[in-house]
Amino acid sequence: MRNTAPNYQVFLIFSIVLVGVLLANFIKYRQEQQLWQNTSLASGRITNLSVPRGFQQVFADYEYEIDGKVYSGRAGIRSKNTFGDRDLLNMTLINKFFPVVYPNANPSKSEMLLSKNQYLKFKVTRPASLKIYFRIIDSISNVIN
Repeated sequence: MRNTAPNYQVFLIFSIVLVGVLLANFIKYRQEQQLWQNTSLASGRITNLSVPRGFQQVFADYEYEIDGKVYSGRAGIRSKNTFGDRDLLNMTLINKFFPVVYPNANPSKSEMLLSKNQYLKFKVTRPASLKIYFRIIDSISNVIN
């Protein structure tokens, strides 16, 4: 007859750890959701693009101003061919302004709205004046923050 006690103990420990991880993620999600419920929009300018070695993305640093105070952030633009895309993005996106959403409770936490999913998430319409830039970004990547 086979002893199943060790398997039961492993299953019990695994279950407890899994419940803990799920609970921690749920609490973090709720905190993020509450933080982003009362948001405002600002206009942010892309100041720099960089490609860290070994990454398949371009990082766009940006600045925006709220009540006279300048804040900054970083958006990651995923791409399969970062070196070729970086040159194109440098020529077209440096010093361009895009909407930035930030929670009123913490203006230093922000997202620059570049991807379609971000506009859907915050229920904001993409500005028609930036249409050409959105085509470039959409053609090379999925944008993440």
